[in-house]
Amino acid sequence: MNITRRAWLGGVLSALWARSSSAATPELPVSRQAKLISKLASYDRNFRSRAGQVALTLVVYRDEDVDSERTAQLMLSELGHRSNVGGLPHAEEREVFRGSEWLAGRVLEGGIAIVYLCPGLEAAMDAIADALSGKDVMTIGSRAGFADGRSVVSFDLVSGKPKLIVHLPQAKRQNVKFSARFLRLAEVIR
Repeated sequence: MNITRRAWLGGVLSALWARSSSAATPELPVSRQAKLISKLASYDRNFRSRAGQVALTLVVYRDEDVDSERTAQLMLSELGHRSNVGGLPHAEEREVFRGSEWLAGRVLEGGIAIVYLCPGLEAAMDAIADALSGKDVMTIGSRAGFADGRSVVSFDLVSGKPKLIVHLPQAKRQNVKFSARFLRLAEVIR
């Protein structure tokens, strides 16, 4: 390959990379998400009865997805540094997503209070929301797009500030009852 063609190819690749990175939506860092999760759980009037003595959070990620696996590991670490979740002692588990029916069964058998959904699961959200309807669990999506798929809560970053999005109809289907005070702080999908 001659130098002119190599320079042209390098320029094209650089332009494509710059375009894709500038178009990327900034995300709320996992450390801030963990801090918000530990607080927002206390605004759910049904959280204590759902959690029992220990608030169990299941961190679900897509296998062979580097971003999903990295987010799962970071969330486990960040939640591990929190003194409580929703005012209760807590524990976290991390598992690979094996389908929406598997997740519904896991919620029922494991006494899970919160399911945290890592990147890479957006396409499965409708099936997950359907499978978890009627189950007593709070789902939290790691990105704003999860709200469109009916995650009870999802996170966004707007002008450098965290934004919570609550899917109120799905919250009702999953027995999550947020206080009016909390809902005033969030964007609510009705």
